[in-house]
Amino acid sequence: EHLDVATAILSTALLAVGICLNVAAKIESERSKWHTFLLMENQKREALKEKVLRCKAEFKSETLRPGFKLVSSGDSASYLDGAAGRGKVGGNDVDLDKAHAHWAAPASIC
Repeated sequence: EHLDVATAILSTALLAVGICLNVAAKIESERSKWHTFLLMENQKREALKEKVLRCKAEFKSETLRPGFKLVSSGDSASYLDGAAGRGKVGGNDVDLDKAHAHWAAPASIC
């Protein structure tokens, strides 16, 4: 009878240890997945930020084609009106006829 009780206690203890190991492995797996998710989100955010900066830099160096017009409604907004030969970029008035010769070839679309 003592042998049956000891065997039951031992098998219960081994079962508990197995369950604990299984739960610990599951927790570590979920933690690893969460960490990977956060890293991926951070990389996406950084890639988007770099793309925005690249597009801003390309916009500054684009050549304006005749008739090109980018209009926005604020005092500090940029606009370029090829037909009128004038524009405003970064708060500065621009004479497109004089500046056109200094601009590089159009950059690829963002």
